[in-house]
Amino acid sequence: MEEENGRVREPHSHRHDLAGEHPAGDAVQLVLFALFTGALIPDITVLKLSTFLRYTIGVWVRFPISAVFFIGGYFLIRRSHKIVFGRERETPVVITEGPFSRLRHPMYTGIMLMYLGALSYSMSIVALPVFAAAVLFYVFIAGYEEKLLEKKFGDAYREYKKGAGMFFPGRGGKE
Repeated sequence: MEEENGRVREPHSHRHDLAGEHPAGDAVQLVLFALFTGALIPDITVLKLSTFLRYTIGVWVRFPISAVFFIGGYFLIRRSHKIVFGRERETPVVITEGPFSRLRHPMYTGIMLMYLGALSYSMSIVALPVFAAAVLFYVFIAGYEEKLLEKKFGDAYREYKKGAGMFFPGRGGKE
């Protein structure tokens, strides 16, 4: 969050073409990432509570799976971030290009894929509850942001929701 004249304002609030985001979204994402790495690193280096899974499923299986998650997540985040923040639109519109043609929240999907990459490589059971909390948080802030989008774009956004899934490609999600 940024400060303006002593008041806290939402990130990107200067962009008339964007609907907005949850004011605590960035901060909570950082906290969740810190908790995740704070659970993951001690588990794989000291606690070794997940060692049995890492030896059961060999690195030759875990590495390619985690690489697909990481690379897919990275490119999904990068592409969608560039589409949203790469240029300011004169007339605000529902963004439906690139990954947004199939997903309403491709950045969040990409972040969750990267978490899955870390989990699939480390096989950390200790970090799993933090991942579950992160998923619940992304569902919460996506719902919050969808209300902002519906308020700004009305029927155009509701129609878009019918053809694009929230986090998974598909025919849309629940209203």
